[in-house]
Amino acid sequence: MKGVGVMVEHANGLVLGAGEGRSIWFLDALLTWKATEKVTGGWELVEQLGPRGFGPPLHLHNREAEGFYILDGEVSFTVHEREFLASAGTFVFVPPDTAHSFVIESPVARFLTFVTPPALESFLDELAQPAAARSLPPSGAEVDIQRFDEAAARHGQKTLGPPMSPRT
Repeated sequence: MKGVGVMVEHANGLVLGAGEGRSIWFLDALLTWKATEKVTGGWELVEQLGPRGFGPPLHLHNREAEGFYILDGEVSFTVHEREFLASAGTFVFVPPDTAHSFVIESPVARFLTFVTPPALESFLDELAQPAAARSLPPSGAEVDIQRFDEAAARHGQKTLGPPMSPRT
């Protein structure tokens, strides 16, 4: 029997230990895929680690629902017209066709993002690069709204506005 800390994947399930999974650098954050459509057939789970200020532009998904579970830190969200601060232990659900965005408020935050049906991985792979290390990227990156918007359109998403800014 293989222990936690060693990836085990087969037709009967998947086990990933802490720090395991395919990691990418998206903007100035580290995203680690814990479950993908290839394994689940119907949903995705990604662990996100980002610094203060990390967040996507205001956008919506035509068919995907997203759930966010905050593990560490504080993250401000806009969901439809509601704005709120989420801290560790908070769960946020965003149904399809709902405008939303988030921005990390604390020095760093770590959270899980659940997506169904799966579509986030292919979208992010267009905008991200493989992580050279399981750490935040060496330097921050600005959101290229045009590139984000073009990729979003190809994946059934729509960019509605700029990224949120952290509160003062």
